[in-house]
Parts: sequence; C-alpha cells; structure tokens
Amino acid sequence: MAVYLTSIVGSASIGVYSTATEKFVVIPSAVPHKIVERIAQWLHVKLIYTSIASSMLAGAFVCGNANGVL
Repeated sequence: MAVYLTSIVGSASIGVYSTATEKFVVIPSAVPHKIVERIAQWLHVKLIYTSIASSMLAGAFVCGNANGVL
C-alpha cells in the first residue's frame, strides 16, 4: 500500500477541506486543479470539484459512503 503526501491550502488536514467515499472525492474549487486531479488519481475515484455553501470546508459539510451522500 502506498502512502501519498499532499496538502490543501497549505494544511495537511485534508479531511477538513475534502471528503472521499469508495466512489468519489469532493474537493473545493479553490484548490489548484493539479492537486485535485492527483488526489482523484491516487484514490481511483470520480472527482467532484465544487464548493459547498461558498466555503473551502467541503469535508466539514459533506458526509457519505457507498450508499449515498448528505
């Protein structure tokens, strides 16, 4: 199993800024496209590149699993 290192807006706490399930990853649109595509490629999931409530904190506002998302 590989370990990948990255940061979102200078923070290693990527779970606050993004969320991932078995099928997709949600990352705020303010994150550079190069980083976003790399994360989706590492996870082998569909990318959802958007903002939630005009905030960078997509991980704080979205939760989900293989059955759905809230």
